[in-house]
Amino acid sequence: AGSDNLDEAFVDFQVTLRERGDGDEQPTTIIQERSKFLRDPETKIWSYASGDVRSTNQGLEDIQLNP
Repeated sequence: AGSDNLDEAFVDFQVTLRERGDGDEQPTTIIQERSKFLRDPETKIWSYASGDVRSTNQGLEDIQLNP
């Protein structure tokens, strides 16, 4: 869903963390964040406002990791 507020924007990203070791069989943790940024109407400078951090790993699917 889009927003009509031009002073608010979102960035979605995902990282995959893998334990060190040999081969591709090492366990991984996937972390996703939807970051919210707000722009000051006077200075036009963007600032990080908040983020919703979650994991797709089993057992963490419905848990916000940064309450």
